[in-house]
Amino acid sequence: NASAALAFGGAIIGFALPLSSAIRNSQSLLDCALWGAVALIVQVLTFVVLRVAIKQLPERIEKGEVAIGILSAVVAVAVGQINAACMTY
Repeated sequence: NASAALAFGGAIIGFALPLSSAIRNSQSLLDCALWGAVALIVQVLTFVVLRVAIKQLPERIEKGEVAIGILSAVVAVAVGQINAACMTY
């Protein structure tokens, strides 16, 4: 389903952006792992907030509502970009 693919793709990009920033700016493997965990937590919290803001979000994605999939993807990427910017020196 296109809606699920869009939402999942956005989540992957939204996580990859701050993770790449953490890899680029970390002083050690532990530092990188901690910032990677922060990036993951931020993405999960983003989905939780979006789920509260949009009624029946997972069900609507499953039904194939492309607009909801796009919105979910865009929010995940935007938050990921902001998160990545916060991780730079």
